[in-house]
Amino acid sequence: MRLILPLALLVGGLGLLAAEIPSAESPHGNEQRSMVDGSDDWRRTVDGWQRSSDWDPAVKREAPALHPAVVGSFQLLLVLTVALALDLVATPKKPVETATNDKSKSSG
Repeated sequence: MRLILPLALLVGGLGLLAAEIPSAESPHGNEQRSMVDGSDDWRRTVDGWQRSSDWDPAVKREAPALHPAVVGSFQLLLVLTVALALDLVATPKKPVETATNDKSKSSG
């Protein structure tokens, strides 16, 4: 139980680090490159191959309402809460012994 918080922080830190490392296969990196030089504006759509420059410019992409780190934080909080709840349920409770009970057991 003592290792849950350090392990959770380690996993969260590794996740944040992995999210920040750029990747050649990243779709965002390819979109940015193609937008700059304009060499790759063909996209496969339901209607076939189309130039993205011919699309309606009024349609704008919006950023997600929640940052992925916020979603990840909520997931981490949920997992830690469930782990703590399971630990509390699974741990048997020991009866509390008082000094008077100890004396009566030893004298009797």
